[in-house]
Amino acid sequence: MSHISSPVPTFSYAGKRVLLAGASRGLGKAAAEAFAAAGARLALGARRGEQLAQVAEGLSGAGHVHHAADFASQDACHDWAKRSQQALGGVDLLVVTLTAGAAQSGVEDYAASFHVDLMAPLILLETCREGLIEAKGAALFCSSRTAAEYWPGTAAYGTAKKGLEYALKCAAADLAPKGVRVNGIAPGSTITEGGFWDRASHENPALWERTIAKQPAGRLGTPADIIPAMLFLGSDAAAWITGQTLLVDGGQTLAQFIKS
Repeated sequence: MSHISSPVPTFSYAGKRVLLAGASRGLGKAAAEAFAAAGARLALGARRGEQLAQVAEGLSGAGHVHHAADFASQDACHDWAKRSQQALGGVDLLVVTLTAGAAQSGVEDYAASFHVDLMAPLILLETCREGLIEAKGAALFCSSRTAAEYWPGTAAYGTAKKGLEYALKCAAADLAPKGVRVNGIAPGSTITEGGFWDRASHENPALWERTIAKQPAGRLGTPADIIPAMLFLGSDAAAWITGQTLLVDGGQTLAQFIKS
């Protein structure tokens, strides 16, 4: 019976090697700061090299590395993941918060979304596969609540995220016998510095006000609402969870059923 009373795991990332793609701004930047504060060593990647360097310089702890990569390119995905693993000496957790931000329904929007929101995470996971198996590690992808329901102006974005959620289930089934977990988080409408909703609050106040009015909590989410779920799913505390996408939206997808 001793296994029943074993210590409860914590969210400490001391000694953990975390690869984080999409770290230059928004939720990815907040995640980098949180994982570093929890003790991880990070390899950061994003298309904007100057912003990425600023994020890396501001992290707590030591031993972090970074280099720019255009994750719309398959070769760039392979190169970044290989270089990052070499720099850290392996990988315990792969975190992907990438998005092309292509929300409409033109062919070019679908192409951009599928390259960055769907294919890039899968290529990164494949490139990290052997390292994650060796470490008995985990992967965490960022989906969206738009994968669960219709929302105007999110055709390509939501479609790619829905595909990502199915793909991570397939990857989880493949990697579970190897001791590797694969999960996702699906944030609701979240405001980050310089992000879509931050701009909308100034540039499109009508949209902003309509959206806020429909939020059960009376506000949008913030990184502080989302990051704890990421820390949990990437940690040993979630060792019995794989193939899942956790919706973190403050009840936004339930809004139509909630009486004010």
